[in-house]
Amino acid sequence: MDTLKKRLGFLARPMILGFVFTFFVVYTAINYYAAPFDDREHHPNGIVRLLHQFHQVTIDWRLNFRGARKGSDQVIVLGIDEKALIQEGQWPWPRGKVKELTERLLSHGVKVVAFDAVWSEKEQNSTTAILEEMKDEVGGRTGLNSTFDRYLSKSRTDLQFGNLIEEYPNRLVMGAYFDSPPIPNFRYPEKGYQNLCFQEIHKRSEAYEHWENQEPMISVLDQTVAEFPEELAEVWMEAIQTHISKIEVDTKAAFMKARASEGFAHLSKTALVELRNKTDLAVWNYCNRWLHRPDHETPDENWEAYKATWAGVVEEDETLADIGFDEGVEIFKSRHKNFGLDLVGRWTLNTEEIRNHTLNTAYFNAKADPDGTVRRNYLMVRSGQSYFPSIGFLSYLLATNQRAQVTLELNPQSEGQDFKMVKTLELLDEEGEVKGTIPVDENAHLNINYAGPNKMFVHVSAADILNDEPFLQAQELVWNESKGYWEDAVTKYDKDEFLKDKIMIVGATAVGLYDLRVAPFEAKFFGVETHINVVDNLLRKDFMAQHPKEAQYMLILLLLGGILLSLLLDRFGALVGVKIFGAVMAIVIVFDYLYLFKEGYLTSIVLPVVLFLGAYIIITVYKYFTEEKNKKALKGTFGKYVSPAIVEEILASPENIELGGRKQEVTVFFSDVRGFTTISETLSATDLSDLLNEYLTPMTEIIFENKGTLDKYIGDAIMAFFGAPLIDENHAKNGCRAALQNIERLLTLQQELVDRGLPKIDVGIGLNTGEVSVGNMGSNIVRNYTIMGDSVNLGARLEGITKQYGVRIIISEFTKAQIGDDEFVTREVDWVRVKGKLEPVKIYELVAEGSRQGEQGELMNRFDKGFHLYHECDFVGAKKAFEHALEIKEDDFVSKLYIDRCNDYIAEPPASDWDGVFVMTTK
Repeated sequence: MDTLKKRLGFLARPMILGFVFTFFVVYTAINYYAAPFDDREHHPNGIVRLLHQFHQVTIDWRLNFRGARKGSDQVIVLGIDEKALIQEGQWPWPRGKVKELTERLLSHGVKVVAFDAVWSEKEQNSTTAILEEMKDEVGGRTGLNSTFDRYLSKSRTDLQFGNLIEEYPNRLVMGAYFDSPPIPNFRYPEKGYQNLCFQEIHKRSEAYEHWENQEPMISVLDQTVAEFPEELAEVWMEAIQTHISKIEVDTKAAFMKARASEGFAHLSKTALVELRNKTDLAVWNYCNRWLHRPDHETPDENWEAYKATWAGVVEEDETLADIGFDEGVEIFKSRHKNFGLDLVGRWTLNTEEIRNHTLNTAYFNAKADPDGTVRRNYLMVRSGQSYFPSIGFLSYLLATNQRAQVTLELNPQSEGQDFKMVKTLELLDEEGEVKGTIPVDENAHLNINYAGPNKMFVHVSAADILNDEPFLQAQELVWNESKGYWEDAVTKYDKDEFLKDKIMIVGATAVGLYDLRVAPFEAKFFGVETHINVVDNLLRKDFMAQHPKEAQYMLILLLLGGILLSLLLDRFGALVGVKIFGAVMAIVIVFDYLYLFKEGYLTSIVLPVVLFLGAYIIITVYKYFTEEKNKKALKGTFGKYVSPAIVEEILASPENIELGGRKQEVTVFFSDVRGFTTISETLSATDLSDLLNEYLTPMTEIIFENKGTLDKYIGDAIMAFFGAPLIDENHAKNGCRAALQNIERLLTLQQELVDRGLPKIDVGIGLNTGEVSVGNMGSNIVRNYTIMGDSVNLGARLEGITKQYGVRIIISEFTKAQIGDDEFVTREVDWVRVKGKLEPVKIYELVAEGSRQGEQGELMNRFDKGFHLYHECDFVGAKKAFEHALEIKEDDFVSKLYIDRCNDYIAEPPASDWDGVFVMTTK
């Protein structure tokens, strides 16, 4: 018995916990390295996904720690900046002006000009329209058609621009962009053979002929190809085209049937886009089920048609005589491997008159990681089995007179399937000799080694090119040695000398044009600078890539380091333990930075950091905490923030709550007294304190009654959240109910204060639902149970904008989705892009609990009608609807607000790409 107790006691030692955690991290690391880089974003193991996200953040940290450096002097940003907009007018400019800009750049000796822009719609030219009308009316009768055609060619600015491009085919790179595949969350085909189907979709697009006529800058060596009878492939490709045509016809017919009152010619632009999207989705979905057997969950409805072709295929190829249709299909599938290189959807290209004269086109899409940061660049993507370069990559190839060669190979995955991946991306000279290799990942993504924030490269305003001065002003950041920081500098250069042999990318740099990205050095980074940095990396060859033997070395480090650290932490006390931990972490970080990162290797330093940090925390916590201390900590943590009943529930089941931070969905609640500064100036300190107490006490009680948690008081403001520390499925409803009860209690309090001669107070409340980091956070001295994250920031912004809409409560679309339509009365009041957020958010006024009834319901309905018309750009109809709403409630502030907006847009209509989103410029 004593021996058994000793053995059990040994197993309960802290170092055993450290060993277990070490083995767990090593096992996770094996899965982490087994997956291709991009697959880690979507890995079924959530820990792998989280480690991958942390790894990406550490790249930002390492770049920022390294600091900014000057960019190459061979590349220049030609900015469509504020100066150019003031001088030449709003962007986009007429094609004639773009043509003039391009001509001037070429005349000054620029080696390559690339456009981070696309002109996808014909320029509306009144002169052309008049000439075409005159030609139709009198040209045929008078024999003046050739004369009209001559003048039409002079007025067609797209054609003139195209003719210029044709004169300088290898010095101009025209822009394009692609959409994501229409299938939600699409990554790659279920089976590689489906790429042949996607290739047939690509062949049907207008982009196919354009790309086929492009200069072949990328060649592909596919070492995974297994031969299969061409007759079979040709017959099945013809069958695919026939069936896709039928799907397109059926989709269009179903779409038009749903709009029986409309003819196709009368469809709006929005409806045509909707039809196009539905058609794309239908044909892509077919490729996803192509050659699925009839007993498959998603069978191929054209299976029998393919089967009927088999006899003809056998006649053409006698080697198939002993192979049945079913066996032939399986062989066909097995010889085409899955492919991870990015597959894209529909292309948006320049107008036909421009692209027909273009020899070099490249896309300018940004490769954003899940957190929105652009850390990598797609050097190439594919449509089916056709490959296309990025704007930065193509600009570099043209400037250096090189070509690219991609070698594909099979990369075995942990799931037991073979995936076709990029093995090498090589640069070839004119004779086909290999001149270098670009270290890309399996999907041809290049890690961007950013020079720094905006303007580490020279910026030249387009205004300086379009004027007749012989000099230009170059803007850039320069290092001020005496002050110790980078500062703006403007230098004057001779145009011909400065621009000669430069690589120039033209892009929007005026803040109002919103071509901004999130990058490691800056949250508002010019999109054009991401491409310039790619060209810079290719010129300098200062790449950042994974070490070829990182996986082997890392697993050894994790195993040995975790075991050694566990032994040391078990042996020594807390003070020595923290010193050991600090020393180990310092060694790992310093070694990574000095001997790996500075040599161009991006190691997953997050793995040893997580292991050593986790082992230290686990062992230290185990050695310190007891059950009684846990209960005391919990009671001290939550006693100030939630009702006593919830505290008792937490103490009764402490396993349901964690003190450490975790991701959890909650509803955030912010309220603030309007005009409190003015009120405070009229009261003494004692009266002000009493007033705050009278207001905050009942409001906090209401929050507690609805299972809310008080985060903090910020002066007169209240920050609370619902759904933590205890999980509450109805947190959004409870938050909305608390907000309404706050307003109800406020109305009573207002009258009480007025009766006593005190100032009347009013409040605004904002609610948002989303995932946050929730836990006991702070320093080693003071900690608070609180929440952090973008969802919290959005909730605060919503409270701040209640006064702009004249309402007391605003909730986000995410909260609205949780509470539904039956239990609360809401109305959609706007689509806004709040300060600090890139994506627009729909916001709603929370009006009451229950359903729409009576005059209030009619007011909501009339407002909804106006809101709908407003977003359809029918501003006259919308204005009438809002005025109709005012007949019920003449002081409805939101209706008046939209009437003012309608008047503005009636006087000056918005741009054609107006999306109805209102941008908040203040918090």
